[in-house]
Amino acid sequence: MTQGFRGGSSLFAHCFATGVVVVAGFVIGLEVLEWVAIVLALTFVLTAEMFNQVLNVIWENIGHHFPQAARTSQRVGTAAVFIAITGAVLTVGLIFGQHLSHVTPV
Repeated sequence: MTQGFRGGSSLFAHCFATGVVVVAGFVIGLEVLEWVAIVLALTFVLTAEMFNQVLNVIWENIGHHFPQAARTSQRVGTAAVFIAITGAVLTVGLIFGQHLSHVTPV
């Protein structure tokens, strides 16, 4: 995990956003199943980012031995992180949106 923070990745930004979501969840007063969905979504993002970092390190160290076309794996890893982030944002947005719609008058 420390290596992830030291590398040139966005892992720090993901962890910061995770902290913001957790604090906001406590303030809003989420239910247990809502926490489960949010924790799974956030864990998925962090896991995808770590696997993407593994691909990047592999390419930095031994990528020159492979044909350039094989570099697609690095782009797929980045796309996987983007998809995970999109899913997490939708999950958090739906859950928080539901709570905030009950608080604010229409």
